[in-house]
Amino acid sequence: MAAAAYLPQFASSTSAGEYWQQHVKGHPMLAYLMGNAPLAAHVRRFATLSMRNILYLQAEIQFLEKKLLLAENKDSRSGRGKELSYSLNWQHLKDSANSENKEQYELIRDLRRLMEEYGKLITPLLPAHPRIEVLMTSSTRASAPSTS
Repeated sequence: MAAAAYLPQFASSTSAGEYWQQHVKGHPMLAYLMGNAPLAAHVRRFATLSMRNILYLQAEIQFLEKKLLLAENKDSRSGRGKELSYSLNWQHLKDSANSENKEQYELIRDLRRLMEEYGKLITPLLPAHPRIEVLMTSSTRASAPSTS
C-alpha cells in the first residue's frame, strides 16, 4: 500500500477550530501552541553556549589574522615576482589561488567567511551590551590611520 494512504486527508478549507487537531502530540503540538501564544512560549537562548561560540570564533579569527600577517610579510620579502605585489595588487593575489603560493588568498577567503559569521553573531548583542560596541569602536579607532 502506498505511503500516502497512511497520511490523513486534510481538506484545504480546514477551520481554525480544527487546525490544532492536525498536530500530533509532542513537538508538533507544542510548536503549534507556542506559535499561537508567542508571549507564553518558553525557549532557551543558550546564552552561555552562544558566548562560548563567539569566543572560539574570535580566537580562530585572531589565529588566522596572525597567520595572514606572517604570510604577507614572507611574501613581501620573497623577492619573487607577483608575490612581492600581493599587498598592492588584488588581481595578483586573487590569481595566486591557482598557484603554488596560495596561502594568503586562502587565509583571506577563510577570514571573510568567519568574519561574516562573527558579525551575524555579535550584531544582535550590540544594543543589549553597549560595552561591546565601545570596545569594537575603540579598537577600530586605535588601528585606523588619522584622517586629519
